[in-house]
Amino acid sequence: QTKKVKQGLLQTLLTKGIGHTKFKASPLGKIPASWEVVKLEDVANVERGKFTARPRNDPKYFGGQYPFIQTGDITRSDGKVRSYSQTLNEKGLAVSRLFPKGTILLTIAANIGDVAIMGFDAAFPDSLVGITSNNRSNSLWLFYFLGVQKDYLESKATQNAQKNINLQILRPMQIALPPLPEQKAIANIFEGVDNQLAAETAKLASLQKLKKGLMHDLLTGKVRVV
Repeated sequence: QTKKVKQGLLQTLLTKGIGHTKFKASPLGKIPASWEVVKLEDVANVERGKFTARPRNDPKYFGGQYPFIQTGDITRSDGKVRSYSQTLNEKGLAVSRLFPKGTILLTIAANIGDVAIMGFDAAFPDSLVGITSNNRSNSLWLFYFLGVQKDYLESKATQNAQKNINLQILRPMQIALPPLPEQKAIANIFEGVDNQLAAETAKLASLQKLKKGLMHDLLTGKVRVV
């Protein structure tokens, strides 16, 4: 139910905002009168990841102290990357690039349009794009906005050996941008729902674990029911 509530809020708040009564026509449809239509590159720095080693799986580049994020790490995350499956050493970092904690990651190959926020400094390959907001956009609001663009991005993907999105498509992508205070207010609402969702998910997992233990004890006779 909380997931359904969040989906409804995403649809409403990212297109109609909070408490607006005046709207105007725009290239993106009807939006609040105080909003403006801008390009993604106007409100954020958009850069591909980097890893120029060849062959890519050469072990001499791996096994060091620098996290190296893969598309699968994004897909498995709950919106924030807290773990990683691979690391680079100094030689690997020399052919890659370290992005700062808080960077928004967007997959542009294979599973196009998955997003997550990095919880630590990390490097990643060019199948991911790093997006950092500037002083016109709130990073958390931008993360939630990009999170609902998956269908749009997939529709724009080029088909080669596999689907992919390039920066020539991503950077000029149009955004209906609220004023900064409203961006922050919208982001806070979504963050509150996500916190509630995380708590309920943890409670569900705890109950499922309890049920599994009870079933084992009762069905094996370890605990007798009188």
